[in-house]
Amino acid sequence: MFEDAIRKALIKACSDRKTRFVPRGWPHRWYPREVIDPDTAEPFTEIAAWDFVVSRLEQDFPLKVLAMEKPAGSWAGVMLVPGEGKRRIYIKVQVFKGAAMGRSFHYSDFE
Repeated sequence: MFEDAIRKALIKACSDRKTRFVPRGWPHRWYPREVIDPDTAEPFTEIAAWDFVVSRLEQDFPLKVLAMEKPAGSWAGVMLVPGEGKRRIYIKVQVFKGAAMGRSFHYSDFE
């Protein structure tokens, strides 16, 4: 149930250019241009990365929900999704007060 609410909040926030961003001054590994889009075989653009996140959330890819310490009361959704070839893409997006903060978008370190 809680996972569904987080998924819906992420879809809403990630879909809107006004409520999605990569936080400056916060730790993140948001590098879409270094990841090949498995649908186009081209590097992701910033916009395409957000669209990819939304599409995978809407397709009900497994989502792990994490409570985040900063800011207090925020949550993050983590997905590990198929990428180019056998590589997997690690995605983490934090949601707080209706905004989506891109924290991770890179190839998984756990291959």
